[in-house]
Amino acid sequence: MKILKSVWLTICYPLLYLGAQLVVGGAYTMFASVVGVVFGAIANPGALINDTESLSEAVLQSFDPLIPTALASLVVLLSIYFINRWKWRGNGFFRMPEGAASSLAFYAALGILGNAALNAIMNLLDVTRFFPEYDEMMDIAMGGSPVFLVLTIAILAPVVEELIFRGLVLGHLLTKMKRPAAILLSSLIFGVIHLNPLQIIYAALMGALLAFIYVRSCSIWAAVFAHAGFNLVGVIAQLFMDEPTAAGYVLMLLYALSVACVVVFIVAKRGKRVS
Repeated sequence: MKILKSVWLTICYPLLYLGAQLVVGGAYTMFASVVGVVFGAIANPGALINDTESLSEAVLQSFDPLIPTALASLVVLLSIYFINRWKWRGNGFFRMPEGAASSLAFYAALGILGNAALNAIMNLLDVTRFFPEYDEMMDIAMGGSPVFLVLTIAILAPVVEELIFRGLVLGHLLTKMKRPAAILLSSLIFGVIHLNPLQIIYAALMGALLAFIYVRSCSIWAAVFAHAGFNLVGVIAQLFMDEPTAAGYVLMLLYALSVACVVVFIVAKRGKRVS
């Protein structure tokens, strides 16, 4: 019975997150379809069903595709906070890392450089040729307006996913097994929840880095900022999708600033230890 309870506590929040995405996404699609059919029937009562279906599809495309993702993330965020608020307040779960400003900048830079390293490896190995559907799927997933792209991918996703996969899943596993095993298992769960085969691989690797950061820093905010830095690279690439040269310059500047941030942070840390 204890084993089943432990398994449930490990997977219940990832399932809640996945379920919310599917339910809200389905409800959003249904709403747009109904709106299209109703407006089509009002505009042309004698229209064929194919015409109203076309209108419902047009209505769906007129809305931002990231809206259901943002809504689902908010629902999950409020739910898990309401369920765990007293436990988190009591154990200092939301405490900032030591030297908050410089530390959070350092962890964000680590996330940015982690994305750069991962992209370099993927490009070198040309792994996307084994997953032809990946680019199309990412275009759909990242195809929203700039406002919703930043809000959902760079802010909401890091906060919600770190609370779930590092705060709750990894936090629970650390009480049941040794640290390396807990990091590995939580990272695999984080990868699998992304569903897409290629994303499963690199999300698991990313999850291992974020889990390590969380364990070493003892701060969920460190993992959140690292995750946000990782996602920020994809957001910038999408925002400048039609201007690849500009995207290259912006990303190179971002990488340079990240390297400088990491070097300065490490040197400052060593200086403190010496003194």
